[in-house]
Formats: sequence, C-alpha cells, structure tokens
Amino acid sequence: AEIKRLVQVFNTMTEVTVTANYEQVENRVIVEGRVKDESRTRQIAQAFEQIPGVQSVLFTLNTQGSPLEARIYFDTNSTEIAAQERERKILPLVAFLQDNPQVRLQVIGHTDRSGKEQYNQTLAVRRAKTVRQGLEAEGIAGERLQVQGFTQSPPTVPPESPFWLSRIVRFEVIE
Repeated sequence: AEIKRLVQVFNTMTEVTVTANYEQVENRVIVEGRVKDESRTRQIAQAFEQIPGVQSVLFTLNTQGSPLEARIYFDTNSTEIAAQERERKILPLVAFLQDNPQVRLQVIGHTDRSGKEQYNQTLAVRRAKTVRQGLEAEGIAGERLQVQGFTQSPPTVPPESPFWLSRIVRFEVIE
C-alpha cells in the first residue's frame, strides 16, 4: 500500500512518470519509468528505502532521452538480460541503430568491486557479449558493435556507490 501511495505522489511531480513493484524474495523495490531531473532519483530512492522491510531499491529509470544513454543492469554474477531491460532499453537502442546505420558502438561491460579481478574481467566481457548478441538477434550487424569489459565502476558512478550501480553494460559511439 505504501509503495502505491509513493508512486501516486511522485507521479504528481513535473516530468516524473514511474511505476514500482515489490519483490518479496529479494526484499527490494524495482522502480521503472522516466525522471527528467536526476536529483529526483535520489529523493525517490530515499522514500522507498524508508519503507519497513525494503532492503534495496533498483532503478531502471530513463533520465536521458537518447537510447545511447541506456544502462543495462545485471544481477550479481549474472550475464542474463532481464525482460524489462530488453523491452525498455535494448529495443529502443535497436530502433535507434536501425534509423542510424552509420553509427558504430562500443558495448562496454562493467562489474562491481566484489570478487576477484580476473573473474570480474571475464564477467564484464561476457555481459557486453550478451548485450551484443541481443542486438544482433534483433538484426544489428555485429561489425557495428565492439565489446569491452572493465572491472572498475563506470565513469559516472563514484566508488562509494552501491554495488548494483556498477553491474552494467553501457554504450559509447565509435567516432
């Protein structure tokens, strides 16, 4: 009930459109949607984190307009793309790439700080390859997609951030 109430409150704010679901097994809230102002993201996270029993909040928010800004999030030690990530992020990126056939991308996998560096390096590359395969399955030529993997946090994620923010694949245009 509290989750629904918070969703209603946040959706009354300018340029905020979110939904939220509680995953009882993981004791986490998954927030999806659009938030134009990133400062609102922290406000939303703090509100959901205050709900008794909620241990974590996972965001799949679009704070940018371009599908190139998408971040594909992964569970710990996983290379599996969640269905919601595919629909909300992979498919818009496919449409963008189909409309812009000259664009080539770096598909860059990242891991969090837990685990051994060699394992994390392999995992980061495997995540990027999984995303590349997903794009190829939708008709994007593999020659347009270069894969890289890094064990450090993405450039926009400070080291003290929660681990889940680093378990991503991101994209950069190859000039």
